Amino acid sequence: MIERAVEEADLDHVQSVTRRLKALVEADDGDAVARLLRRDPVGCVDLWRASADHNQQLLDVLRKVGCPQAEEFARRARAVGCLPGEEYLPHGLNPDGTRAASWTWAELLAQDEC
Repeated sequence: MIERAVEEADLDHVQSVTRRLKALVEADDGDAVARLLRRDPVGCVDLWRASADHNQQLLDVLRKVGCPQAEEFARRARAVGCLPGEEYLPHGLNPDGTRAASWTWAELLAQDEC
């Protein structure tokens, strides 16, 4: 049953991937987790078909299992507005989803004068 859950899992849906990873963690099957991650769920999931909360749940479980692509997923999801980003206020995010450097309105106005 675990083999089927890993090999035939639908990787398009954020909630499906999250549920499968959580179940494999509960079953304490690290090999199955690794096999599922090798199928690249981070690259397959459709960010637009899930809420920001569901994307956050997937990010949490990816981090929990030590997925190397977890932060890539976070950057990609934040860049398109599919993850909460309140911790990045007030300076915002760069187009690639990374935290923007601090800035002031005065600095922006000074750049415009050049």
